Amino acid sequence: MDSQRCSMFPKRNLPWKSTYNVACPFPGNDSVCRSDSTNIRLDTGYIDSNLDLGINTPPEYRFLLRTVVECAPLKTEGYSKNVTLYSKRNNTIPKQRMRYYYEENQDSHLEWTYEYPAHAPAGVADQEFNFTDVQYDYTV
Repeated sequence: MDSQRCSMFPKRNLPWKSTYNVACPFPGNDSVCRSDSTNIRLDTGYIDSNLDLGINTPPEYRFLLRTVVECAPLKTEGYSKNVTLYSKRNNTIPKQRMRYYYEENQDSHLEWTYEYPAHAPAGVADQEFNFTDVQYDYTV
């Protein structure tokens, strides 16, 4: 990025805070988190539309924005299932999908929470991904 253009903004970087070793954001007796204490929370704090973002508006139209996100690796064993789907147009082309069942999706009334291809994209690899045996690839 052109360093001269950074001076056009009121702040070069926006503030945020990382908190490590936080509790699972999905509490309950049957926690779906792989760990109950090694999750991460990112919090921007309150960002001012004028002072932090440089949106020049009258005071009555200014706003504060805050974003808090949490990252918690989830258990997949017992919550995932490999399914075979067939095209509505051509019933002879099966597609393998991995579906995750964490809770009913209230917006679409689907029985599964998330779905994606169970195989590597064409041209990338000729092997099946095994998403149920994923190991941690980070440390806290």
